[in-house]
Amino acid sequence: MKRLALFAALLLAPSIAFCDRPVQDSAQDQAKGDSNGKIQDNLQSVLSGDPILSGADVQAVVDDQNITLTGTVESYAQHQRVLQLVEPYARTRKVVDKIRMPNSQSKYASARFSAAWAG
Repeated sequence: MKRLALFAALLLAPSIAFCDRPVQDSAQDQAKGDSNGKIQDNLQSVLSGDPILSGADVQAVVDDQNITLTGTVESYAQHQRVLQLVEPYARTRKVVDKIRMPNSQSKYASARFSAAWAG
């Protein structure tokens, strides 16, 4: 019985540890040589299809120098997830974060993001 449990743990561990890896790798592969419009479409599809971002309204605009994120999220966790999903697409582009979190209950979160909103 111990051997079966150990086998199952060893079998599942790599897939759990690297569950985000294939998405990021494919995003980087897709971003290589793609036009800004295609990258923007792919990124928007990834953002709208992510279950963690349910209830969020985030748009991405891609040009040669920047990926500009606008819209609103409901929580700090959603904000971090957006940044995580955008990272593989950024490559040499600067990520301009203009995402707002209007329902924040935390004074810390409001102060932390107010500087980002102003910029």
